[in-house]
Amino acid sequence: MTCYAVSDIHGMYDIYEQICNYIGPKDRVYFLGDAADRGPDGFKCMKAIYENPQWVYMKGNHEDLMVKGLKEIQKEDSYDYYNFDLWMMNGGQSTYDAWCLDGCDYSWIEKLENLPLHLEYSNDEYLFHLTHAGFTCGKEEQLEGDQLLWNRRHFLDRWDEENHGNEICIHGHTPIFYLIEQLDAVYYRYDRHKHDYLSKAPLAMCYCDGHKICIDNGVFLTKSMVMYDLDDMRGISFYCRER
Repeated sequence: MTCYAVSDIHGMYDIYEQICNYIGPKDRVYFLGDAADRGPDGFKCMKAIYENPQWVYMKGNHEDLMVKGLKEIQKEDSYDYYNFDLWMMNGGQSTYDAWCLDGCDYSWIEKLENLPLHLEYSNDEYLFHLTHAGFTCGKEEQLEGDQLLWNRRHFLDRWDEENHGNEICIHGHTPIFYLIEQLDAVYYRYDRHKHDYLSKAPLAMCYCDGHKICIDNGVFLTKSMVMYDLDDMRGISFYCRER
């Protein structure tokens, strides 16, 4: 059995199908959140991942946006739609429309609300921390719910080598071309500029002295993404069939 991590598929059902065809019948895929929104088939991706026994569905900030948005519209006497509007502003319209066509099933609130925020996986050498937005070991405040879904302040943190030397945090949430800009990674072999990155193959970006790996390739823009093999520690690239 091989275990993989993938994140931020954002409605690209074509890539979900390709991943399912790639993995073996006993393999496991840890999905780090953001199945829906932005792309064309968000609700379809979300349902498929949730129902697939080979996929371990974790919560991302877009699942959280959907939960909070649905809770608001469920209250018939509510005039406060701040969270619903925020969901729509972040690419949720196509997901909401598909959810309505599927029968407006409010049980998705509980399903998404109870998804895990932080899981661990060990290979023969490293302990992987799996989260949506990422965090720095040794900083316990970053393990709070909203932090694991939204935090981008951890990028420049120093890692506690003494106590967590064999641990790696793998995450999505921030497309790599934005992460590179924030890190000012002049040492990195890819240009920091977004338009240069978009023409290159998807990758898993290792940073923080090798203790963090970002696997969000901004698939809704690049039409490509990477799945990370947690056992062999390598990335496998996937491309939308129509790019």
